[in-house]
Amino acid sequence: MDEAIRAYSQAVDAWPQMISSRLNRSAAYTARSQDDDLALALADADQIIAAKPEWAIAYNNRGSIRLSMGGSENLALALADLDKALSLDPALPEAFLNRAYVRFQQGLSIAQISSDLTKALALRPHYANALNLFCWGYAVEQQPELALPYCQKAIAADPQPVFFDSRGLTYSLLGDYPAAIADFKAYLAWLEQQPGEAWHVPFARRQAWIKILQKGQNPFTPPVLAELRREFGK
Repeated sequence: MDEAIRAYSQAVDAWPQMISSRLNRSAAYTARSQDDDLALALADADQIIAAKPEWAIAYNNRGSIRLSMGGSENLALALADLDKALSLDPALPEAFLNRAYVRFQQGLSIAQISSDLTKALALRPHYANALNLFCWGYAVEQQPELALPYCQKAIAADPQPVFFDSRGLTYSLLGDYPAAIADFKAYLAWLEQQPGEAWHVPFARRQAWIKILQKGQNPFTPPVLAELRREFGK
């Protein structure tokens, strides 16, 4: 990722008017997410919008960056960006999904954001990230029987490790502890391969969950679920 950022930066310096290099660098900063990377990604996104103020994708991208930055002010600004994106292109599934993420972090229930998720899925029927938000949202709201079909569909559409984490939570709440343990272990196998140290805390937490599940107990009390809901997407 460092090498990619250097290459995109060289291209931006050589051809400042080339939007694609700045767009790619912004995405690379967001993916790396170290130190001031999100602020740098946001600066690139601002430049792109200044150059192309009617480009819906640019507003969606900036909204996504602000979503990653978190905090009430950034979430409010992200919502404005995503509303703008959808006013310019009402057939942009990523913007519907990102707006659902923002509203979920702002405290709305999964039922209250279901309209955006349904629209995203209408535009992209096997949109795994939208399916996973239904899965996770229903689970943390203690409705695992509604969550599980979405978990299964998300994994069938795109078996990303994070989707197994969501299904592990759902299986735990349904009382299927062996299935939950298997899913959490699948997620941990991927997590420990990630660079840096940010994965250490979620790794240790899931190891603790597995130990409790192995004792035949459910670690997901209402306070734990409330905490997971607040932390979603961070």
